[in-house]
Amino acid sequence: MALDAATLATASWFVEDAFSGVARPHPVQGAVARRLYTLYAELHYVRGLALLLLVSISFVEVPAWCGASCGDPDDDATPVTFGLPMLPRTQSVLLEAACLLLLLANSMLRYLYLRESFFAGRRDSVAVLLLLLVAALTLVASETLPMLRPLQVYLRGAIAATKNRSLRRTARKIYAVLNEVQHALVLIFVYVAFCSWVATVLFHHTTEGTLYLGNIYEASWNLFVLLTTANFPDVFMPAYSTQRSSVLFFVFFLCFGLFFLLNVVLAVTYTAFTRQLAAFKRKRRRVQVSKLQVAFQLLCHVDGQRAPTNYSSTELWAHRHDDWTPPIGAAIPKATCLRLFETLNHYKNIPYLKHDKMKTLFATLDIAQDDQLSWPEFARLCSVFHTALATRTLPPPELQRYCPRLYYSAPFQKLARLVCDARLDTFVDTLLVINAVVIVLESFPVLNGDATVPIETEFCFWERVEGVFSLVYVVEMIVKVLVYGRATYWASLKHRFDAILTIAMATVDIYALSSAYAASRALVQILLVARCLRLCRLILNVQRFRVVCLTWLRLLPLCKHLMLFLASVMYLFAAFGMHLFGGRISVQVLEAQCPTSPFTTSGYGANNFNDMASGVVLLFELLVVNNWSALADGFVCVTSQYARWYFVAYYVASVMVLLNLVVATTLDAFAGEYDAEHKANASPPEASGVHDSV
Repeated sequence: MALDAATLATASWFVEDAFSGVARPHPVQGAVARRLYTLYAELHYVRGLALLLLVSISFVEVPAWCGASCGDPDDDATPVTFGLPMLPRTQSVLLEAACLLLLLANSMLRYLYLRESFFAGRRDSVAVLLLLLVAALTLVASETLPMLRPLQVYLRGAIAATKNRSLRRTARKIYAVLNEVQHALVLIFVYVAFCSWVATVLFHHTTEGTLYLGNIYEASWNLFVLLTTANFPDVFMPAYSTQRSSVLFFVFFLCFGLFFLLNVVLAVTYTAFTRQLAAFKRKRRRVQVSKLQVAFQLLCHVDGQRAPTNYSSTELWAHRHDDWTPPIGAAIPKATCLRLFETLNHYKNIPYLKHDKMKTLFATLDIAQDDQLSWPEFARLCSVFHTALATRTLPPPELQRYCPRLYYSAPFQKLARLVCDARLDTFVDTLLVINAVVIVLESFPVLNGDATVPIETEFCFWERVEGVFSLVYVVEMIVKVLVYGRATYWASLKHRFDAILTIAMATVDIYALSSAYAASRALVQILLVARCLRLCRLILNVQRFRVVCLTWLRLLPLCKHLMLFLASVMYLFAAFGMHLFGGRISVQVLEAQCPTSPFTTSGYGANNFNDMASGVVLLFELLVVNNWSALADGFVCVTSQYARWYFVAYYVASVMVLLNLVVATTLDAFAGEYDAEHKANASPPEASGVHDSV
């Protein structure tokens, strides 16, 4: 029995690896190691919370440049900050120490069940352990050496990034893409440098040269900014005003640089991304098949089905999926599969399975219906897992079960036919359009900027009109629930969306009509506009709109890793920016040193690196690109021209690389969704009695 439990646990680890698509070392043999691994898996959310708190400390601790005090916020000489409440030094140190101790204990727990594999097979675990030890030593030493405090911000981000598997995986993909994009990026810088040299010579001793192209350094900066269109057309207006033919230089620079080179970067990024994505899928599939083969071979030995075999780690890890054939007659019985599913419930990478879902999953896999899984059936585990859980037998309507006489009566059956008729949805959709027009009429005085119309008096009438619409929507929802049944109605995402909005709007209308407080009026006007969200039903009925919406939904899981990596890059640059420019931007300093700078005249003083929150907001503004050179000039004014390299590096990393990857992901997702939609339209329609669950 102990051997069966050990074999089952080992097989479950390989199944978990198959779902994750990675190969990783497993716990050493022994019941204690298995229990420690299960405990480690169940502490996933605790680790995530500790990492989140650790990173959050950087946003609420007193910035390192402040020293004992950051000054009076009402004083113009005090650097402007975001205004988040700051933790005292003692509290931030205690919170960071608690997070580090928890993560160190987590690493120790991992070492206890991996032993020698901790150092041999998991370089990321060793890196996290070293970073945790360095962070702990830095935390202790910073109490006597304050100059070490900026290092703590970097270490927190490094620990969180190294600990996150999706970040590491995304970083490897981006590194592979950079290997192919780097030549195009270098070509852009060479092109800008060459054109800067030509422009410096061409516009020497002219107004253009004095203002923008005085030397090759200023020319390189201004032409690079021109390549991003942030200073267009200001940068060439002095030359164009005096000599119209000078526009030819700038036209050529933009046509080749902006319209060709930057698009080459996007094209190379897209090509490299699709190639890396295809390679990743192939590797993931190979790992998946290999792990499932090992798991199948192990599970065949559970419950005394075959003679137990002692597998060594070397034999398991040396397994090759391409030269493996299952033993003749080998199969996994149903009882063993159910035990496997129960074991998988402890692992975070696999959704939790209730007992009835386990039986549903097994029934989906068991094509032969012989209460056992052969290798071809078991190999489908990862591919049909979510599909099997999504398919379920919906119960009949409650009215049919508890009051069949009423359900089968002639009036109710007539009502049921009316509800199932497509003309009812058409009627409701028409009502939605009318409702949207009413909302526009209701808000028209505000939208038109007419301040003479008393809003409260005007809205009293419209609130009663909206109440009628809400009543119709509530009746529609109740009738559909009675006809379809609660489970069938809620299984449809469209019905779920309508029900949430209907209940919310009805609650608001009741509150608004029964309340005499003006505050409720403002709340009602904000929430009543949410009725227009029901128009999403109309949008999804249009094929082209549906492709766009489905592409957006498909992008959510694909882009979340890129967005997380972009957030990590922003954290790193914000920490570095706070180290370089922290405490340098204040109203008094800007008025004294940079009175004519666009940064000062535009009131950009709140865009700074005086704390992490302000830095992240500024970096997000730089992502938009528009007017980013004016933001950079403010920091150049209070430091030196070398500050420009910081903004150029961030632009290249975030806009030219990461945002191009987001565009590549969007193109790939849209192409896949577009092809799927066309294939669905080209295929002949099939009759189906399944309830709509879209």
